[in-house]
Amino acid sequence: MLNPLKAIREWARVVKLGGKVVAIDGKWLSNGVDRLKWLVGNMVVAAYERRNPWRNRYRKDVCRMLLFYNGSSPEKIVEMFRVAGLAVTSVKDLMWLREAQRRNMPPVYWLIWGSKSYYFVEGFKGIKVDM
Repeated sequence: MLNPLKAIREWARVVKLGGKVVAIDGKWLSNGVDRLKWLVGNMVVAAYERRNPWRNRYRKDVCRMLLFYNGSSPEKIVEMFRVAGLAVTSVKDLMWLREAQRRNMPPVYWLIWGSKSYYFVEGFKGIKVDM
């Protein structure tokens, strides 16, 4: 998404009064250690599976245009919801999603994707909430 705030403002504009807007996102590569694990893990996948794990990635110029290409923090999404006039009623960590992925993927993929975090942000139009 090139302009997440613009999209959230549009969702807030078109949803009915009292309507709900939900965002599910995550943080993929939050620090240098995560990036290193991702790189090493992809090299292991390339050797083990004999395929290029980088083949279907976006071009670098496209990646630079995507504000949240590596994911975003829940705090950023909450702030954009508030700027768009939505009352944020809940922010939930979707740890169960990471656990389900981990149970169903080969161990080499744990190295690549094991530190991803997923979350859910819920906001409503036209209601007052203290959080």
